[in-house]
Amino acid sequence: VGNMGSPTAGATLPLITEKKIPHLAPLTAATMFYEPFNRYSYQAWLPYYSQARNLIKYFVEEKKYKKIGVLYQDDEMGDIMMKGLKDQMTVYKLELTAAESYKRGATEFSAQIANLQKAGVELVVLATVVRETVGALKQANKVGWKVDMVGMTPAFTKQVTDLAGELAEGFYCIGQTPHPYSDSEDPFIRDWFKKYQEWYGKVADLPVTAGYIALEQFAEGARRAGKDLTREKLIDAIDTFRDVPDPFGGPPITYTSTNHLGTERAFMAQVKNGKFVKISGFISYK
Repeated sequence: VGNMGSPTAGATLPLITEKKIPHLAPLTAATMFYEPFNRYSYQAWLPYYSQARNLIKYFVEEKKYKKIGVLYQDDEMGDIMMKGLKDQMTVYKLELTAAESYKRGATEFSAQIANLQKAGVELVVLATVVRETVGALKQANKVGWKVDMVGMTPAFTKQVTDLAGELAEGFYCIGQTPHPYSDSEDPFIRDWFKKYQEWYGKVADLPVTAGYIALEQFAEGARRAGKDLTREKLIDAIDTFRDVPDPFGGPPITYTSTNHLGTERAFMAQVKNGKFVKISGFISYK
């Protein structure tokens, strides 16, 4: 449950599958965990490809943007994000106005931001992780360029708002699970946030909800399988999930005996007063 990261989970998946052990909710958005179909592998998290398509749908249909640029990491993550962006742009008979890449670990983005600004884009999609997201926000501010920027789930973290400070105000992110905050209107989230702080002595960030959700899915599968639990019974039980709620307010999860991708729906969030705030309903490009 909750195997950590695409490289680690991807390397161990064949070994786990060979032993016919259920592999539930690895903490990754890679497609290899549900495609091709694998009876022993379940992907609970919104794939990068779907994130990219959903965010383009939002900004083209809701904001009416047509000139869209992207800053992307030159690796497998960036490639799949780019594919999603391009495929959804094609739906609207549009093309990306500009695309700038960087190597993993880069800290300097002046040339890329200058080129995107010169292209006159209305929106910059940041196919980035934490440090690069903050670097892009800082560089745009440095040159006085006020342009909407949107990230994907690697940037949908309190680390971005903490490191970027007021420069993160107005920054958009596509997300699957809303951030947990102490002032949430949901009593479960308020209580969970308080308990987390008591147990660990620090404020909860979004990624820690993934561990809770993954174990919650296992527990629900075990309940449905009954007392005489076996691996195969657990899988058969999880395959009956239909719109199982996310306790933190994300889209419900569905698994079937032929599809182990839990959801392709997302929502748009925006930083307001230092917090990621959900600003849309669930989005689906399909």
